[in-house]
Amino acid sequence: MKSGSLNLRRLRFTGPGVKPAEVTFASGLNIIWGASDTGKSFILASLEFMLGASSPLPDIPERVGYDRIFLTLSRSDGSLFTLVRSTAGGDFLLREGDQTDEASITDGKVLVEKHHPTKDNVSTFLLDQIGLSNKRIKRKGDGTTSVFSMPYLRHLCIVSENEIQKVSSPILTGQFTEATAEMSAFKLLLTGVDDSAVVKTTAKSAASNAGAKIEIISDLLTEYQGRFRDQSGELPDGNELDEQLGKVEATIASEQEKLEFSETEYSELSGRRLGLRQTIEKTGDRLSEIQEMLERFSLLRKHYISDIDRLEGVREAGSLVAAISAGPCPLCGADSSYPHGDVMCDSDLGTVVLAAESEKKKIEKLLSELDDLVQKLNLEKHSVQRVIPRIREELAELDSRISERVPALSEQRLSYRSLIEKRSSVQSLRNLWQEIQALSQKKSDLEATEDSQAGENSTTADLSESVLDAFSEVMRQVLQSWRFPGADRIHFDSSHRKKDFVINGKPRGSRGKGMRAITHAGFTVSLMDFVFGKGLPHLGFVVMDSPLLAYREPDAGDDEVEKAGLQPEFFKYLSSRKDQQFIIIENVDPPEEFRSSSNSIHFSGNSSVGRQGFFPFLPSDEDAAVVNEQSV
Repeated sequence: MKSGSLNLRRLRFTGPGVKPAEVTFASGLNIIWGASDTGKSFILASLEFMLGASSPLPDIPERVGYDRIFLTLSRSDGSLFTLVRSTAGGDFLLREGDQTDEASITDGKVLVEKHHPTKDNVSTFLLDQIGLSNKRIKRKGDGTTSVFSMPYLRHLCIVSENEIQKVSSPILTGQFTEATAEMSAFKLLLTGVDDSAVVKTTAKSAASNAGAKIEIISDLLTEYQGRFRDQSGELPDGNELDEQLGKVEATIASEQEKLEFSETEYSELSGRRLGLRQTIEKTGDRLSEIQEMLERFSLLRKHYISDIDRLEGVREAGSLVAAISAGPCPLCGADSSYPHGDVMCDSDLGTVVLAAESEKKKIEKLLSELDDLVQKLNLEKHSVQRVIPRIREELAELDSRISERVPALSEQRLSYRSLIEKRSSVQSLRNLWQEIQALSQKKSDLEATEDSQAGENSTTADLSESVLDAFSEVMRQVLQSWRFPGADRIHFDSSHRKKDFVINGKPRGSRGKGMRAITHAGFTVSLMDFVFGKGLPHLGFVVMDSPLLAYREPDAGDDEVEKAGLQPEFFKYLSSRKDQQFIIIENVDPPEEFRSSSNSIHFSGNSSVGRQGFFPFLPSDEDAAVVNEQSV
């Protein structure tokens, strides 16, 4: 077998009108460290993207304007080649040498994105460089095989922050349908022997039927567990959910009682306030009505007085005329010494005077009644005018009391609604948990059927215990050289669907996330050590994101790692492997002796301190204005 390895040399982003963004890598240890949100993890995602991953690049604002990526790698003989790809994805362009300019790649060779049996593709090209092309691996228990491709190797060499802390085996991606193929790929790397000799069995058994059902249930479990993690952040057991639901119910009952009391009090105050406002409105209307009547009665009184004065004048004039000697009739002007004849006048002034006097008395009575009514209206008016200020004062006090209660009542309502939503969420989680438990039990039953009925027609990964023991020994030595606590005994648990390591009697996946991260890193480094030690093919480099970050917030017991001084020994070990390439991405500061290394790249997150991040710093309009002003 022709074996070899590759090294990463340059990752470069270009685009029209923007300054290129790039990082270069050397052999041995490379450290990219510094502030959060500066593009460190984006570099790892970009490397995966340029090694054939179909997942799109992370959509970050800093990469706007960049449309092409260059990845330069070196072969074991020192020759260079460059892969070029659009940031939007798709196929690759291949050119020999270190190509960094778009003008130099007009006639490159096209490599399609996905593995293809007849077309030139990036997976086959990369595997051919290290001697792993045209290898076959077993994909199913019945002996079905497929061509070994880059995805089976990529996840063993490039490990993201989420992957490095995962509970499941570092050998497996967690896709149940790929578990057999991933174990076969692991065997290929450790032994150099593929599964070309495996012959697919034709017999069907209950075990194969169970396996098909297990695949379906596993897909459902993965979906349900993903939804559960998204909603809860972790997987508590059903008793915890029941207990949590009980507490929420009790809190809701208590809050409901308090809210009902507050609502009743608020309703009473609001009812009283409404009553007072209606009283003020009615009283105001009555006051306006009284005022209008007083104005009309004042005018009527003037008419009455005018009429009385007129009648008094008639009475006085009649009395005076009657006392004067005979002369022309004062009523019709006729000579009083002669009869009036046809003239309609009886010339009886006494009757006129009596009539005027009678009319006057009648009007005086009406005037007296009017004055009595006006007096009553004035009394009512004064009474209303005294009442309104008191009502307004009471209304203002009620408004103040209601205003004081509104914020607390709103907060109670919001809290109550939140509790109702919380109850709904917990109930949903509990139902989902019950579904997960039911599916897990069904899966366990089917797995038991599959294990018991898998007969001689079923093939295995054929990974011998001696090879696994030898690999476990390498991993033990690596962890001990890092001063990892309790790494005296390591063995591989090959039981059905476990496929993980047991360290000092404790399964790797059952440890805290800090321990899982460092043991995953130990596995990844040990795999390259083991393969290189046997002269077998390997990608040639390892990229790991945040293998040490979890120690800043360690799980219970992980503080032993801090005391053991693991961090400096971790970097010291990697820096000693000059024939291997390690790219470590970390938020934590590496030891001082490694910060000043030429292979150390520090992203400060500050445009005025060293290198801000992966992409060049672009000043805002305000910053640019300041710079222009200073230059003037």
